Amino acid sequence: MKRTRAVTLTALVAGAALVFAACSTPGQNGDDTAPAATSGAAAPEGSDTSAAGTEGGETGAAGTEGGGEAPAGEAGPCGIPHGAYDEPAAAPAGEVRVAWNDPLLSFNQWTGRGNAVANVNPLYLTNSSFRYYDGDLNLINNDQFGTCELVSDDPLTIKYTVNEGVTWSDGVQIGAADMLLYWAAQSSIFNDADVAIADDGSSIQTDADGNPLYTDAAGAPVTLDADGLLPDGSEPVVIGSEEDPAAGNVKFVPATGIAFDAASESLALVTQTPEIGDDGRSLTAVWDKFYVDYSTAGIEVSVPAHVIAAQALDVADGDAGNEAIIKAIQDGDT
Repeated sequence: MKRTRAVTLTALVAGAALVFAACSTPGQNGDDTAPAATSGAAAPEGSDTSAAGTEGGETGAAGTEGGGEAPAGEAGPCGIPHGAYDEPAAAPAGEVRVAWNDPLLSFNQWTGRGNAVANVNPLYLTNSSFRYYDGDLNLINNDQFGTCELVSDDPLTIKYTVNEGVTWSDGVQIGAADMLLYWAAQSSIFNDADVAIADDGSSIQTDADGNPLYTDAAGAPVTLDADGLLPDGSEPVVIGSEEDPAAGNVKFVPATGIAFDAASESLALVTQTPEIGDDGRSLTAVWDKFYVDYSTAGIEVSVPAHVIAAQALDVADGDAGNEAIIKAIQDGDT
């Protein structure tokens, strides 16, 4: 599930996105104007869904040159408010094709395995959020998606609000549940100390020093010696691993705790669970100490919380799924 036409911000993609912008047609993100939103109709079961904009066709992130008036006003926690966007001009005849050396591998760009240019570029061009860089490298608040308010700088307190009517493409309002899930994953607040992420993305148990725990093929615990070798003197090779699938002799011990494969130095300072408001559309975060890059390292919207609830908690209804995610996080129910 992804969000159409919006822009998620990472420092990695800023330069690359400008390359795409130079080659894009009017109506693409990073270019002069943005296309109309997809409809809010429910997506077919089992299909990817996208984040639509406001009902009736909210225009998404766009640069300033030729795409409406330049941003004006005082910069806030998410950049300079853009204001209204011009309606997209009729697309010229023909098409533009952009080649890359790797396919899209993940829709979750914030994980260690998903944070790759091959994933970030398409997501930047097809997703929307609070902030983006325009063609002049100004940090712009896409205030047709949502707004950010600096409540206080001592302690640093920022309120993030998604506009009413900004939905995922299945019609579910984007809001606090999605932002709260992003905080939970990026802050590492819920991570257990003795859990790690294996190369295949699975969560595995470790000892206090961060070394993986193993079992043999039958599931019996295996103890390594001081040199990290098996009792027979051989090196541990995980069964089925890319290293040598045929020569595997041990298995990882699956994790029994929590290990979000993501981290943010900024959000690690938000140790209090952020407060929800505005009928579930806003989240207010308080930093334990001031973080200078808060404008680019604050709360975001990444993956849809209600889809996580549907897949992990068997809660099919979108609103109920959001509530289930919120309750689990607020209650510390790992």
